[in-house]
Amino acid sequence: MKKFFLLLLIFILSGCNEKSSSGDSGAPDVIITERFFEQQVNEIYQNHTRYLGKVIQYEGFFLSDTWNNEVIHVVVQEVLCCSGMETTYGFEILIGETEPFEDGTWVEVTGVLEDSEDGFIMIRAISIYEREVPNI
Repeated sequence: MKKFFLLLLIFILSGCNEKSSSGDSGAPDVIITERFFEQQVNEIYQNHTRYLGKVIQYEGFFLSDTWNNEVIHVVVQEVLCCSGMETTYGFEILIGETEPFEDGTWVEVTGVLEDSEDGFIMIRAISIYEREVPNI
């Protein structure tokens, strides 16, 4: 009986040390790797409701563009498709007051996946840093 109460006490106390969800700490829930970049990005787009509010981290090229007379920023990677054509994958990034990088700068972005008013998904950047371009 003592063992039962001791195990119960350990179980209860260990639950008190659980860390808060990453939404509070900024630690990523999902890290998109170069090796499976296309698959992981497609997974998030296809099942975005599972990922809304999650902290996503990945690296790619910073690009600026205009959409509906508004400047948008994206971080993408180019992926060689089965047909031999390169295709870009990534997300629109809301950078807030952060100064935009030059187009083509390799960056690491960490941010929260959100829905936009017009039904698109985007990442609201928590942090965005310039990085060395990897040999991918």
